[in-house]
Amino acid sequence: MAKRHHVVITGTGRCGTTFLVELLTHLGLETGFTIDQLGQRKHVIARAGLEFDVRKSNAPYIAKHPRFSDYAAEVLASPDIAIDHVFIPIRDLSAAAESRRQVTRASFAALPLLRKIKRIFTKREFAGGVWTSTSLRVGDQERLLLDQIYRLTLALADAHVPVTLLRYPRLVHDSDYLFEKLAPALGEVDPLRFRETFDRVARPELVHSFSADDQWKQAPMV
Repeated sequence: MAKRHHVVITGTGRCGTTFLVELLTHLGLETGFTIDQLGQRKHVIARAGLEFDVRKSNAPYIAKHPRFSDYAAEVLASPDIAIDHVFIPIRDLSAAAESRRQVTRASFAALPLLRKIKRIFTKREFAGGVWTSTSLRVGDQERLLLDQIYRLTLALADAHVPVTLLRYPRLVHDSDYLFEKLAPALGEVDPLRFRETFDRVARPELVHSFSADDQWKQAPMV
């Protein structure tokens, strides 16, 4: 049986991965979503979602999954799956963690009283919120995200798979930068079409900055 080929978008989350799926969908690439489905499949508070697990037979060619690090070694060693490229947006660690804490707080605050009480006892994660823990203490989520990225890097180091790192929030502001970074997955998409689509889809005004290293300033023209 022929291998299933995939491009994977992953990372710590809260670093533009959902935006990348939206952009690539608008460009007509195979993400598993139509343009009309994008708004319906995102969580309202987290503004996130649009995920697929490449281990599932229904996964599209381009699949976003922040939890890829949990099973990357398994997939990379699989005789049935070929990973053509991995794109990893990277954000300042403390900012990525604080963004997850903020989503958890906002999601909890939006719950009706009875569901808040239930959440306290079930300790389920919120979409886009803190991972693997309910702790909102500074430092806890940072350690978990760092471990996630390290395990992902270790698995990729053992494989012969092209990897591209993208800096967030620059990727939401700089279309030329993003075009060059995404070029291995863009096929016949030309720079002009990419820039026009980027300008329609990108929402840099929605980006929250949590630290000095969580900002992007365009270099002055010379």
